[in-house]
Amino acid sequence: ADQLKGPPSAPRGSGASASAECRMRIFHINDVYILDNLPALRTCIEERSAGIPRANILTTLAGDFLAPSLLSSIDHGRGMVALMNALPVDAVCFGNHECDVPFPSLLQRV
Repeated sequence: ADQLKGPPSAPRGSGASASAECRMRIFHINDVYILDNLPALRTCIEERSAGIPRANILTTLAGDFLAPSLLSSIDHGRGMVALMNALPVDAVCFGNHECDVPFPSLLQRV
C-alpha cells in the first residue's frame, strides 16, 4: 500500500520529515496613489524576505494603481507600471479606478 511519508500536508513520496519547515512571505498592497512610499515598500519586501527562496514570496496588488494618482493622470499609468515591475509584483487585479484610464492606454500597459 502507498504510505504517506512526512506530515499530512507533505506531498506523497516527498520524503519530508515532520520537522521540515516551509516559510512563505505574502505582501499585499492596494490603492497606490502616492509614489513616495514605494522605495520604502521595496526595502521592506527585501528585508522581510531575507533567507526565503523567491519562489516562496508572493506580492499582490489589488487594484487602483493606474489611477487616480497625479502621475497616472499625466501618463495614463506608464510610470506606475514601471514602478510595480521594479518591486516586483507577482499578481495584480484591476480596481474600479483602472477604468479611469482610456481603454487604448490600458491595453498598452497590460
